[in-house]
Amino acid sequence: MKALSIFGLILAIISVFIPLLGLLLAMLCSLLALITFVKQPTISTTIFGINIISTAFFSPVLAAMANRTGISSYQMFLFFHIILLFIAVILFLIFGKK
Repeated sequence: MKALSIFGLILAIISVFIPLLGLLLAMLCSLLALITFVKQPTISTTIFGINIISTAFFSPVLAAMANRTGISSYQMFLFFHIILLFIAVILFLIFGKK
């Protein structure tokens, strides 16, 4: 699980710098973070943080889409990462170490 979470972290950092496919890559990284959250919560939380900050502030594609189609597409991408983070925390509380 540690290798998978490190791979997700590297992909999350790379997705910040890719303009168009970076959004899809960030969504894949959030799914990887969800899978590895119970065993590696620190690295997975870092992945979620990078993806949320990247999607909210550094994505010119989302800014252009929000200006053209409305705010709903921007919120959809942002809430995807936030909802997966909440699901990961709930899974950690259920299946985490006791």
